[in-house]
Amino acid sequence: MVGLFALNEHFPGNSVSTSVATQLKLSPVVIGGIVKALPALSLALNSLVCALASKYTSKMLYGLAFTVALLFCALGDYFLYLEAATPDTFFIHGLGSFLIAHVILSLSFYFRLLRLQDVCKTYVPQSMSFDVVPYLVFIYGGIFFKIMSVNLMENKELLQAVALYCFMIAFMFFMALWNHRLEKRVRHIVEYEPKEKGHLNTILPRWRAPGYLIGSVLFVISDSFIGYGKFVDTDETANYSFQILSTYFIAITFLCISSTDEPMLPSNTKESIGKKL
Repeated sequence: MVGLFALNEHFPGNSVSTSVATQLKLSPVVIGGIVKALPALSLALNSLVCALASKYTSKMLYGLAFTVALLFCALGDYFLYLEAATPDTFFIHGLGSFLIAHVILSLSFYFRLLRLQDVCKTYVPQSMSFDVVPYLVFIYGGIFFKIMSVNLMENKELLQAVALYCFMIAFMFFMALWNHRLEKRVRHIVEYEPKEKGHLNTILPRWRAPGYLIGSVLFVISDSFIGYGKFVDTDETANYSFQILSTYFIAITFLCISSTDEPMLPSNTKESIGKKL
């Protein structure tokens, strides 16, 4: 599947796009863009179905937010496909689409964190100590942007757009990492005091490496390859399509899993835990 998307991206006039386009009387580039957006669209549909089936409002809203984010990812896929076919025309549109997706994901992780912190402050206050690790994300983002900016100085508008995008994806990863680090501290407390704190397992994800964390890490890696290939590596023969597409499609898959399997805690979580004590 990844090979098909890579083929479509670099050869917009290939037989797959052309044959379908001929039947529908659409441009092969348009068809290719739609094909590339299909994975994100299908994942958005999955998140939507699961969200609407939830009996908790918080979980439903969390799933709907991921649905909208994945739809903007699909739109970004479409624009970046057009950019591959007609360079320097749709890159900013794709960048803007993914920027909106990261804003939505960041807000989702933020509200998820607030609900988690509310429970932890009451039942495991020792888990609320300051953690420096999430802030290291901004150091990476700053260094990488500095490297890219060398070749962006002549285009101030693009420079500002890339700077904003770097901050936003770093913030998205920051929020995901903050959620995970807090959950990790709670898990350690539960494992150390299983009898006294075992009831807190209900607020923890099933896996030690949750989907939202894996998805966020891979998203950063995928975008790093895009930035490096477009703004740093000046070798026109260099091709990072496999690295970009493979990490990206796995990233949005794990984000979709997170929206359905690791949703925001219900509003009555703290009260439910209190009844178990």
